[in-house]
Amino acid sequence: MHALVAVSKDRNEYAGMATVYNDQETWSAGGWLAPTYSQHGLGHELFEAACLLAHGYLGICTLQAGAENRNIASQRALAAAGFLPTHGPRQHTRCPTAES
Repeated sequence: MHALVAVSKDRNEYAGMATVYNDQETWSAGGWLAPTYSQHGLGHELFEAACLLAHGYLGICTLQAGAENRNIASQRALAAAGFLPTHGPRQHTRCPTAES
């Protein structure tokens, strides 16, 4: 597992975290965001950073992430980071293209 942690330097506290991990031959991204830091774009930034780590540094082609049906903010953060909805259980998948 690889983790990226966001810390607020103003408040000296954890703001959020994103992970990239291998789950039975599939690479996945996960995240956590402190409620104080919601609706500021940090979720999107953390998922973007997870994608950069996965694709740019770890050489992972396909990265997937899941979001609870009621977690609209997480779904929006994933979409803003370039993840696309897939069929089946609620998951989003991102594979780099020539443009990214």
